[in-house]
Amino acid sequence: MVVEDLDDAIELYETAFDLKAVEVRVTGSRKTAIIPVGNGYLDISQPIHSEDMLSKFLRAHGEGIHHIAFETDDIQVDVEAIKKRGVKMVDESPRTGAQGSKIAFISSESTHGVSIELIEKASP
Repeated sequence: MVVEDLDDAIELYETAFDLKAVEVRVTGSRKTAIIPVGNGYLDISQPIHSEDMLSKFLRAHGEGIHHIAFETDDIQVDVEAIKKRGVKMVDESPRTGAQGSKIAFISSESTHGVSIELIEKASP
């Protein structure tokens, strides 16, 4: 998710939904909170530079969901399988993401306007 004020968003989720941010960090051009929910988590980011990709998204679309992510054990296999099924990829092959993970985005043109990220976490 992308928000204008991360502290305000954290307070909302902690107060209204009794959830707890387990990590708040500043990396690159954003401040991010991780909030566990069930078997997944919310990744809520506040851009801190006006020309950052998230800043541009925020100006164009307002606060809300930027994309959803699905974790995979073998991103290369999954990317190839998705492409064979005729789904358009933004990333034709995986690239390096945060914390050494491998990521690949699926084109929102193929997913009814939803930006989807595949992510293979880096080995510990």
